[in-house]
Amino acid sequence: PNWSVRFTVDEKVIRKSLKTEDEIEARTKAQKIYYDIILKKEAGININFSTFDSFIDHYIKYKDSKKKDCNFNLVFSVVIKKFFQNKKPHEISQEYVNKYPDFRRSFGRTYTGRKYKLRKEIADGTIKLEINWINSFLGYCERQRFVTDIPRIKTNIQITRRSAFNDTEIKIIRNQLEEDIEHARRGFGKQIIRFYFEFLLYTGCRPCEWFNLKWQNINTTDDL
Repeated sequence: PNWSVRFTVDEKVIRKSLKTEDEIEARTKAQKIYYDIILKKEAGININFSTFDSFIDHYIKYKDSKKKDCNFNLVFSVVIKKFFQNKKPHEISQEYVNKYPDFRRSFGRTYTGRKYKLRKEIADGTIKLEINWINSFLGYCERQRFVTDIPRIKTNIQITRRSAFNDTEIKIIRNQLEEDIEHARRGFGKQIIRFYFEFLLYTGCRPCEWFNLKWQNINTTDDL
């Protein structure tokens, strides 16, 4: 069986598998783990987390009590967590974090119900929004003493507005909508679905933006 190490620092029990059956190698690894933790503690760094993806779970719980943007939890738990997967604080450089836009475009997944499907293109606006989330997260890492100094993502992404649907595309969407809701609901429920999709179509709202919409966000005077 593999050796493991167990010790206590500030009433926190540290347990780690050393992933070796060799006793000499295990002692060397155990000493390194112990002194790494002690050095972190002396530097005032939070010792409860070892990698960024483990700290992300803590951050998501912290943000649950705060105001969240669209798909925040989903993007952090799936996309951003993948980007930082198993990365330790000393492995995060300016060069690495600046790779996020390219990573995001190649990852390019969007959530659809219970499934993930490949999406041809991730909008620059979406990437820029997620970069703001990541930079806020990195700032939180510093404040919580998970790291002492960490770079922020620098980008020159310029947001280009997507073109609106033309009349032909709107007709196709409406026809497909009528076909879909005919089998989905009856009566008043069907009408609600129709109003919902019409609202998204003409405002450009995302579903989660529509869900969080309040009456004070609507300007009835100017039909906005």
